[in-house]
Amino acid sequence: MRRTKTLLLSLFLPLVFSVLCTEAIALTRYSLPGKFVNVFPAFSVTYPKEWNRTTLPSPFVFEAAKPEGFPLMRIFSLPDMGMALNDFSKIYVSAISEFGKEAKIISDKGAKLKDGSLIQETEIEWVDHSGTRINTFFLTARKEGIAITVGISDNKGKVSKALKSIAYSLDFPSGQEGKKAPVTYQYKVPVQTNDGWPTAHMAEVNMDEKKPSRLIEKILDGTYKDVHSVLIFKNGKLVLEEYFPGFDIEKGSVDYGREKMHVMMSVTKSFGSTLMGIAIDKGLVKEVDEYLSSFFPNYARYFNDINKKKIKLRHVLSMSAGFDWVDLEFYGAVIDTESCLDYIFSKSMAHEPGSTFNYNSGLSILVGKIILDNSRPLKFEEFADQYLFRPLGIKKYEWDSSYVDRSGEVIPRTDVGLNLYPRDMARLGYLYINKGKWNGQQIVSPQWIEEATREQVKYHTVGYGYQWWLYQYRVNDFIVKAHVADGYGGQRIIVIPDLDMVIVFTAGMYSNGVSHVVNLMYSMAGEYIVAAVKAKGVAKPDQ
Repeated sequence: MRRTKTLLLSLFLPLVFSVLCTEAIALTRYSLPGKFVNVFPAFSVTYPKEWNRTTLPSPFVFEAAKPEGFPLMRIFSLPDMGMALNDFSKIYVSAISEFGKEAKIISDKGAKLKDGSLIQETEIEWVDHSGTRINTFFLTARKEGIAITVGISDNKGKVSKALKSIAYSLDFPSGQEGKKAPVTYQYKVPVQTNDGWPTAHMAEVNMDEKKPSRLIEKILDGTYKDVHSVLIFKNGKLVLEEYFPGFDIEKGSVDYGREKMHVMMSVTKSFGSTLMGIAIDKGLVKEVDEYLSSFFPNYARYFNDINKKKIKLRHVLSMSAGFDWVDLEFYGAVIDTESCLDYIFSKSMAHEPGSTFNYNSGLSILVGKIILDNSRPLKFEEFADQYLFRPLGIKKYEWDSSYVDRSGEVIPRTDVGLNLYPRDMARLGYLYINKGKWNGQQIVSPQWIEEATREQVKYHTVGYGYQWWLYQYRVNDFIVKAHVADGYGGQRIIVIPDLDMVIVFTAGMYSNGVSHVVNLMYSMAGEYIVAAVKAKGVAKPDQ
């Protein structure tokens, strides 16, 4: 219940859009997307036509200028966590206590909307930090697994019936009955900051702004759901940067922006691969053709199997070691396993090493463990910071990079766990475009860049290198190759050297099937971003 409450609070505090309401009776109806334009269907709200509304950039739709002394109306959404509607009042009291005091419920009762939907009316009296006594009226209805709440605050005493009637005018269509408001997006050059990324207009880098702008419109109107950010870097310049509110798997609701880190999920694996390249460059690890057994002498008992003896580091990096492996089972079982490494090595062999791709996060963990054991006395996180993050100019990141399993073994998390700013994700991409150099410093060798992004094994029609996925895109008559750092839920660093381009996506597509997300992200990048590059100057890659 504590986690549920925390999640609800985190969703309550960011408000979707705000409009100031008067006691006017003349009403006009508008159809607007909700806060999570990627989650909930459009709905309608009726409010006084005299409100001065202005169109805002994403993620907001409408906001009114605030005349002094006018009451405030807010609309926001909360997930339905199986709670009774009247339990939400406790959440509101807790949330208000974050920015006020003396919050108490003065009214809490059930009612119905005109369509028969059950709702809950809650009125809370509280005092803000200026000492002003305020009454806030909440009306909550549950629709399609989402609780939509209208909140009206007034500092003139109990909220009047006229204001409450505006809250009641909220119309929740079921399914797709509500028409989406037409969304138009005006492209703008990203803000120049002091993070080292120059910014430019798309036209300056030979791109047509119309197609990427259309992608942003489709995200805003809910066609493409649960996208949190889209960034395009071309010719070393940031030419598009947009963020959208959404759901984080750990933090709940987040109003994403350039100052908000995002969970990387398995994009972390590509950072781990790069760290292995650095370890090999420094002679800490000899080569990718070393046998896996040589790194783990304390687990020699598992390598009596003739096929396990054949596993090399290159097979670990390319996820072709041959273990009989189901990744979801690993994350479910390893918590209750005495030793993480025992769990990995004890798996039987299903394929000849190097012959077959099988997605295996346990192998990614072995990458980190090998780096740790061969870079002592440095801790894994010290090695990563000293030789990759700091040289790349990534000054701030979050990475719970190691844990100690129940056997006492320190296990680096080179499978998942990294959190980065989206702008910093692109630094890894450009490290690979620039053959391992950043600002003139050779961080990892060009030989590693070439080897890591060369097809080592095939998975259906897609290639796989060393913890990098390998794709192709078409630009008119040209085929360009891409290597992609891919994370669960839609995290992507798409690197296209022939176009001098890096595309960054973050997303919260956690409830979608993996193949659906992969296909969707691929088509979004290809149809709206890669296709926006004018073919002039594109070099046809070697076949």
